[in-house]
Amino acid sequence: MRLIGFILAMCVVLALVRAVILALIIAMALLLVVGVFAKPRETLALIAVVAFAGLVENHPLAIAVAIGAIVVVGTLMAAREAE
Repeated sequence: MRLIGFILAMCVVLALVRAVILALIIAMALLLVVGVFAKPRETLALIAVVAFAGLVENHPLAIAVAIGAIVVVGTLMAAREAE
């Protein structure tokens, strides 16, 4: 009987944790909306940095190739302007 009580208590605790996490997600979304209106440049830069970090974490080879291509194109453009 104690085991069933313990399991039920843990279910209640997990439900509370889930509700708190959901409330935090909603609060973060609202703060992003407020940030877009209050300081749009900084907020959009933050969103871009977070998106870039997510891409680097999930697709590191593709990001490395893209950065390498950007560096090569930039070097070629600088060499063309120097001529």
